[in-house]
Amino acid sequence: EQFLNQVSDEILNDYNIKKTAYDNYLVEKGIWEKLKEEKEQEKQANIIGEAALAVVGKECASLEFPPDNIFSKLQKQEFSKVGDLIQEGEKGRYDAVVIGRRGLSIIEEAFEDSFSTDLFNQSFTFPVWLCRSSSPHRKNVLLYLDGSETSFRMTDHVGFMVSMEKIHRVDILISKEKADPAATLEKCKEILLGHGLSEELIQHK
Repeated sequence: EQFLNQVSDEILNDYNIKKTAYDNYLVEKGIWEKLKEEKEQEKQANIIGEAALAVVGKECASLEFPPDNIFSKLQKQEFSKVGDLIQEGEKGRYDAVVIGRRGLSIIEEAFEDSFSTDLFNQSFTFPVWLCRSSSPHRKNVLLYLDGSETSFRMTDHVGFMVSMEKIHRVDILISKEKADPAATLEKCKEILLGHGLSEELIQHK
């Protein structure tokens, strides 16, 4: 009887060892399959990303952007879409970050929770341009001011960008409810003139 019990224990132990090994195999196989799937998804995302960059590059060339001024970067998502955008904007110290139609939907989604709202209010310092559509034939800039320091920083940014061509008129629109129109207009003009814009290119609506 003791011998039979010993044999039974050995058989049971052997079964448990084999079962554990088989279970581990299944787990490892599942992990491997998942890794393969993720690798394939990453490969497809890279193909789509490279194609998108090629289209944008051709568009920039058609608008006569100097080739040396065009730099392409394809990056895997590390945080959230918004988080990655803010990190790149800060790290690159860009004059502006331009977001198109899809970017607008990302921002709209981000504002659905209070954390993201706080993120946009405090955590980045670069200007953001929101563009639903664009045309190289459109001209001039509408500058809306409320008399805050933020609006004057915006004025400084507009002056800096517009001064590069000096063909765009800046139309100033001031909120009477939130600002002293005369003082705000005077300071705005001072900033724009400091960037080399002529009086003819500054208009108060």
